[in-house]
Amino acid sequence: CDVIGFPKKVLEFVFTLDADQHENIVIEVRIVSNNAHTEALCFWNDGPADFSKADNSEKANQIITLKKILRIIKDRPRFISLHSRKAESVVLDLLKDTGIEKAVFHWYSGPMALIDNVVAAGYYFSINPAMIRSNKGRRIIERIPPERVLTETDGPYVKVKGRPAEPGDVKAIVDYLKDAWDKSFQEAEKTIELNFRILMGMRKIG
Repeated sequence: CDVIGFPKKVLEFVFTLDADQHENIVIEVRIVSNNAHTEALCFWNDGPADFSKADNSEKANQIITLKKILRIIKDRPRFISLHSRKAESVVLDLLKDTGIEKAVFHWYSGPMALIDNVVAAGYYFSINPAMIRSNKGRRIIERIPPERVLTETDGPYVKVKGRPAEPGDVKAIVDYLKDAWDKSFQEAEKTIELNFRILMGMRKIG
């Protein structure tokens, strides 16, 4: 698992594991901000909706698992970051049908047109180092409004110069985004931090 765009003032992470009947692992991360007195939980599942290699039975199991997670977090101050490979429209429909207001599409690789629907639903996208290196990833980034972008490492899965991506590698993403957005590095960084604060329900910068 990776950590998504957390602002600098974060005090603690509490990891809990809960294996459900489908042998998927739900990981809970508690983030407590020392300046906003805000607690939020981030749930995500190790492949809750990745249809790229799943047969129909496994797809059904993944949907059941994801529905279970969404029901758990629906009325709580949480956001969910999730895989949706080859299942983007299914995931979007489930999020909307369940009434989830805060969600992040991790390493989105789906249809370009669906990006507009994700944005219209109020959800975010997390960008990792691999996305800025691929033509499709760059096209996807260009389609996403700056106010819906977060950054992530996706380490250890994503590699940078042959090693697992680390938090410091996010700088290269911000470097790319500043050019794509025609902003300074500081402006791009501030936009990403503000996006995260809004997602977390924290007070705005300044």
